[in-house]
Amino acid sequence: MSTAGIHINNNLAIPDTRFGYVFRKAVQKELRKQVKETDSDNKHINKNLIICKVIARDVILMPFIQSILWTGFLISFKPCLRGFIRFCQRLGPMIKGSILEGNIGKSKTL
Repeated sequence: MSTAGIHINNNLAIPDTRFGYVFRKAVQKELRKQVKETDSDNKHINKNLIICKVIARDVILMPFIQSILWTGFLISFKPCLRGFIRFCQRLGPMIKGSILEGNIGKSKTL
């Protein structure tokens, strides 16, 4: 078993999707980053600021940006989906007609 997920047969890794684990990992990463950036004389790190930064980035900003991108993708893909629906609406009756007429599997000869 790993901290990043459960390993089954060492081939399939199931990720840990609990928010608390991901949040703590992001806070630790940001804390390490702040420790590297501060000089050795001044080791005062504001942990509340780090937590607010992680919350603003991971809980508010990133889901907002992802939803804007996903919505833009769906809006731009709408004409293709409309054409696919029309194609399927025409294909369905053709298949139904072929089944009812018994033409499936028979070759047409002239």
